[in-house]
Amino acid sequence: MNTAAREGTWEFAALSVFHDAHYQLALTWLTFALDLSPRLGAETHLLIPYVKSLRDASELLTDVLFAHVNFGGQISYPKGDLYKNAALCHLRYVSGLKIGMQIGMQIGEGVDLGEGYVGEATEKAREVVEIFVEHFPDDENVEIFRSFLGGFSENQPNVKP
Repeated sequence: MNTAAREGTWEFAALSVFHDAHYQLALTWLTFALDLSPRLGAETHLLIPYVKSLRDASELLTDVLFAHVNFGGQISYPKGDLYKNAALCHLRYVSGLKIGMQIGMQIGEGVDLGEGYVGEATEKAREVVEIFVEHFPDDENVEIFRSFLGGFSENQPNVKP
């Protein structure tokens, strides 16, 4: 769906509210997960809500990010915050999935937390992180994201180090 609308139109305003609402909900889930993070080592039962929150946040952040990147989707927040939060969320989500896979965690009925599921999440994370690195190569934390990308084969798309 093309989410571009001319500034000043009701469509522009409606899309701005729509994207802002999704962004805010994603940030709520991301914040919840980050608040759980320090307790995960001692309370492994918190890994399930941690991973589910990151899953939901990463899906919404990806939708808003792609709307912005591909169609000029409107958002009233700084573009850099959106891109970086999406990349951070995906990295945390993949990390949580890998830990969950190691301990045999089930995140929902019919969700097999196997290599395929984690692989799909990792590929989506790679795509989002590449977008962040491409658009914000001078970000103060870009090396963290580049190190994630460095874990892939040399066939990765053109991301400038």
